[in-house]
Amino acid sequence: MSGIGKKSKLSGAQNKKYRLKREEARQKLSENESKESNKIDSDSEKIDFNFKTVNPITTAAEENQDLNPETPSSSSGVFINKEINKIDSEKIDFNDPATWPKQINIKLRDCLIENDPKQLILKDFPKNESGRKFSDNYYYRTLSNGEKICRSYLLYSKTHNSVFCYFCKLMSDNITQLTSGCNDWQHLSHIIKVHETSVGHIKNSSKYSELRMSLKKNCTTDAMQQRLYETEKKYWRLVVERIIYIIQYLSRQCLAFRGSSKNLFQNDNGNFLKLIETIGKFDPIMSEHLHCVQTSEKKNISHYLGDQIQNEIISIISDVIKKKILEMLHSSKYYSIILDTTPDISHTEQFTIVIRFVYHNKSRNVAEIREHFLGFQSVTETTGVGLFEFISNHLKLMNINIFDLRGQSYDNGANMRGRHNGLQQKILEINSRASFNPCAAH
Repeated sequence: MSGIGKKSKLSGAQNKKYRLKREEARQKLSENESKESNKIDSDSEKIDFNFKTVNPITTAAEENQDLNPETPSSSSGVFINKEINKIDSEKIDFNDPATWPKQINIKLRDCLIENDPKQLILKDFPKNESGRKFSDNYYYRTLSNGEKICRSYLLYSKTHNSVFCYFCKLMSDNITQLTSGCNDWQHLSHIIKVHETSVGHIKNSSKYSELRMSLKKNCTTDAMQQRLYETEKKYWRLVVERIIYIIQYLSRQCLAFRGSSKNLFQNDNGNFLKLIETIGKFDPIMSEHLHCVQTSEKKNISHYLGDQIQNEIISIISDVIKKKILEMLHSSKYYSIILDTTPDISHTEQFTIVIRFVYHNKSRNVAEIREHFLGFQSVTETTGVGLFEFISNHLKLMNINIFDLRGQSYDNGANMRGRHNGLQQKILEINSRASFNPCAAH
């Protein structure tokens, strides 16, 4: 009776044989894992060859539609679930790693870490073909003293009945069983034990903890770069704002912008640079900007004080003003035009376009007679027919209906007021209500 319940002790040869079998099984397990990894790498190379830029919320199905499911290995019993690469859902489930895209960009990675995926707990997990299933006991690691520690990195995918290492899937590009999805429930305990003691998992866990802490404190590298970018953007916005006001002032006063010199702090550098220098004496933003321009060692430093930026800002202001004028015209509908041509210094005919209409000012509730200059346009054909085609196309380009024209006024030139082939007659032929009145100034 004393021998009942006692376990027979193995001999040295039996222990050695048992160790050899265990090492052989472990070696086959690792070889199978490397084969599966190489297979997945070859598939991922096919995908990357045709890879296109996608949004952070692009589903895994769109990125991995060319992958084929892998047949599970029967020799070692290791099953890598590659069906996770075929996702039919349209949205990403933060708690289901199988729905995450294979290529996780930085924005999606940070979003996943901030949302902190939750471990799925079910009363009854689905069984596989061999009748085995996942258990929430795998979420905990039992120490030798009986204490249980939560494996926060382990996530179960309900859609594909597999488990993932959350940390390694986010922080590493290396493909392993737990980053691709594993549903080998028979050997899962051993797979998890080997994985969580591996060097790669320990490094990824450290990276995950550091990144999560940085995101909470908003002190990641991206956040620091974003703050520097916002500071720089605010500085240049203030500089350009002052330049725009100077350009508006000179334009209102009909003053020349440039002089014979383009350099700062010279006597003949023009009104624009002189105003910049004057404002720099009292304004800290412009003073700092001038100091940076003068002390910079770079020859091609961006300073926004040259003639090209002046012309560009003038053009932008012109477009905004013209847009506002056309909005008032469209609300008024009916209008008249005043046209004239004059040659410039290069002997090119410049066509002057002025519109006149009655505008209802709703803020003051009064009717206002508005007259606005829409610009100079170069013309090559100055006959009545040529001018008619030009003005018709130009009005159409500005989305102005020529049939709403109610008055036209030109000089006494034959090509303008001619009764047979003049511009006014050509317009009257298509719009009889556009009455012609000779320009009183002529």
